[in-house]
Parts: sequence; structure tokens; C-alpha cells
Amino acid sequence: MYWKVRNLGPEHLVRQYGVHAALAVSVLMNILLLLTRPNPSAAIVKQEQKRFAEFARQVTQHLLDGSYISY
Repeated sequence: MYWKVRNLGPEHLVRQYGVHAALAVSVLMNILLLLTRPNPSAAIVKQEQKRFAEFARQVTQHLLDGSYISY
């Protein structure tokens, strides 16, 4: 009795292990991002935080303004 020889081509391996490879890449990228995240003690100074908040309010007001003239 002879065993059937499987032809393990690249497309067969991708179909069989593609999800596992994508999961491994995702986990490795998350670990990399976790290790290289910025230091929480080096936070934004109060002056910059105030300017960012003012800028965000101006952008939001501009986007939500219904006036044709100011748009």
C-alpha cells in the first residue's frame, strides 16, 4: 500500500497557516508598540495642553458651523 504524497505548495501553506501568521504578526506588533510607548511622566506641559484644547474647540466649531459665510 502506497501513501499519497502531498504537494505542499505556498498557497496550501498560506491557506493552512495564514491566520496563524497574521495573529503572530499582530501580537508581535502590539508587544513592540507596548515597549516603545512614550513615557507617561513626560506629559504635555499645561500651556501646550491649553493651546491644543483651544485648537480642538475652534476646529469643532468650524466643522459644525452651519453658516454658509463662515464655511
